[in-house]
Amino acid sequence: MRTDWNNWILQKNAEFTLDKLGLSKNDYIKTVNQLAKIDWKNQVYGDNESGKGWNVGQLVSHAQSNHPAQDFDLSHLSHLFQNHTGFKADEPINSPAFNTRSEASDLKYPIVVMGQADGGYHIADGSHRAWKALNSGQKTIKAHVIPYGSKMPEPTHSLSNNNWQPIAAKTTQP
Repeated sequence: MRTDWNNWILQKNAEFTLDKLGLSKNDYIKTVNQLAKIDWKNQVYGDNESGKGWNVGQLVSHAQSNHPAQDFDLSHLSHLFQNHTGFKADEPINSPAFNTRSEASDLKYPIVVMGQADGGYHIADGSHRAWKALNSGQKTIKAHVIPYGSKMPEPTHSLSNNNWQPIAAKTTQP
């Protein structure tokens, strides 16, 4: 990325004071450069119980088409951040990278929440937005809620040896 673009980001995001993030200007620019390389659509959301996983981009499209955004009570998600149960971030919660991504996230985009068999919820997309909303004192967030047991798209991944592995594309015989 160009240095002038990085400086523009720093100026436009003055509300993310570097001391609040615990970063020097150079570390912040390095983090921004790393974050620009993240392709969120190809990240995997997986259900350990069923062993099924989906590309996040696929789940977002499914949720937008089938589950209208609604106000969702953030208290249903706060336990995910307190106990780290059922939540695995790309980087540790409260790390400089996690905090930077959270602060930079845009709350105008709804998160995607998956209902669980026990009546709880997991975040399929939007953990940084949920964290930002919780920390800013919001009580609700816009979310596409996919109820437990809903019709889902075909999984793109399966759990094998505690790792998410892509499922080979199905081919049809002529």
